[in-house]
Amino acid sequence: MNEKIFILSIIMMYFLILQNVSATPTNIITSCTTIDKSGDYYLTEDILDSNAYICIKITANNVSLYCDGHIIDGIDKSTATYGIYSYNNNTLIHNCTISDWKQGIKYFNANSGHVLNNKIYSNIKNGIILVGSSHNKIAYNEIYDNDVGLRFEASSNNNEINDNRIMNNNKGISITVGCTNPNIIYNNYISGNGINVEDKGSTFWNTPILPGPNIIGGLNISGNYFSDYEGIDADGNGFGDTPYNILGGSNQDINPLAIPEVPTIFLSIGMMFLSLIKMKRKIN
Repeated sequence: MNEKIFILSIIMMYFLILQNVSATPTNIITSCTTIDKSGDYYLTEDILDSNAYICIKITANNVSLYCDGHIIDGIDKSTATYGIYSYNNNTLIHNCTISDWKQGIKYFNANSGHVLNNKIYSNIKNGIILVGSSHNKIAYNEIYDNDVGLRFEASSNNNEINDNRIMNNNKGISITVGCTNPNIIYNNYISGNGINVEDKGSTFWNTPILPGPNIIGGLNISGNYFSDYEGIDADGNGFGDTPYNILGGSNQDINPLAIPEVPTIFLSIGMMFLSLIKMKRKIN
């Protein structure tokens, strides 16, 4: 009987070991590398002061890179250097911190990918650049202190850009004339850039009104928040009463996010109190 229990214990231990091994990520990255096979990859250490030409080079389709907040850091070279460079489709870049390259992230003829929840800052030229790359989603990123935060070139079309904070770049978003099929850009916080946005292509800068909350805490989602918007929200619906004109062409955000006029709110509250006082006097 004891022998049977011992054998069962060995079998159970064997299966537990197999389970732990299978749960451990196998594609571990600790330094600059080329990813040339599909799969999930995990950056488990910071990469600091790299002098690589391309730190993470992705040459396979269907690659997901998870950084868990780790840094991919260059050395501020003025020559062409790249934090992450993808040449292929279905690339996911998630929760990476990318700084001090000439180009933080570049997608070149790379379609149907995702750039999600990253911090991209202090890159000499572009934080993120898409060249001939379409049907990508860029969302929930913090993009700041670059020359250009986000740039589209060479027929980069039908991309979806939402819920990003794009701040303190020389230029926040730049879209070139070759991007003729509409990208959609909505619910982004675009603030403090030398030029917030420039669009020489064809872009939808808002969606139909959707239930929120939006990126500045309002009740509905549609357009973007621009720090240099000079219109007002007199009716308190969370959107500016006049469109935001996009530099570089005739495009507009027709529902720019805006904070309701505070004086109007205070006036409404004041009128309510005055009415209550008048009613009290009548009762007395």
